Amino acid sequence: MSRYLPLTPQNTANQRWNRFTDYHHAQAEHVVAVTAPEVSRIAAHLPMAFIRREDGSAQLVALLGLEAGVNHCLDEDSSWKAGYVPALLRAHPFRMLPPKGGKPTERTLCFDADSPWISGAGKEPFFQPRLAGVETPAQLTSALQQVVNFLLELEKHFYKTDQAVRSLDQLDLLKPLDLSSIQGRPIEGVLQVDESRLNQLGDEHWLQLRRQGGVALAYAQMISTQQLPTLRSYASGFVPAQAATDELDLDQLFGDDQDVFKF
Repeated sequence: MSRYLPLTPQNTANQRWNRFTDYHHAQAEHVVAVTAPEVSRIAAHLPMAFIRREDGSAQLVALLGLEAGVNHCLDEDSSWKAGYVPALLRAHPFRMLPPKGGKPTERTLCFDADSPWISGAGKEPFFQPRLAGVETPAQLTSALQQVVNFLLELEKHFYKTDQAVRSLDQLDLLKPLDLSSIQGRPIEGVLQVDESRLNQLGDEHWLQLRRQGGVALAYAQMISTQQLPTLRSYASGFVPAQAATDELDLDQLFGDDQDVFKF
């Protein structure tokens, strides 16, 4: 389980962090939130779907496992088997999260206090050393600042991706995706695009959906379900061969004027 705390000198006292060398921090993740700029790469390797947040809003995710709490994209050494690693997993152990009691649009840099990559024996400091006798605000190290810049860009992508997902949800274009589990707890509450309803949209709603990025996202999600057999293969312990050039070209698929995935 993750336990995210605001990254402050007080919360990180006597702690340092290491750059991860495998993905055992993601062993219990059977889904991960993803953004629109990633979908062409994800759809070539993993199925995508939608889940509901606690507030009822829909969120785009990549499916990593077919059993709740199990990531089937990892091998016995916790190396990544699928061809693309979602960006949020590459940012571990850091996240931008809403501060407690703050506005929904506010974000605070947080760290996973229970991460295996944070300990007193870590190599990377969180903050630059302070000069003796000089009271100055704590400054992040250059290595951590690079992570922060990446996370800030990722937050912009999440915001715009949520707009596209909301446009699909508002038109009632999401329906349950039936996923049978391999064993253990079944995965429930997973959604997919209702292709029949999508094809029945009138011109006005279709144009509205396209302007908000929903059309491209819908087709990307539907195409990505072709990767469900691949995920089942991972779950059974078999690693299928991946072509080196199997990325989907969504720019060609949706036309040059559809630039929603270039933000």
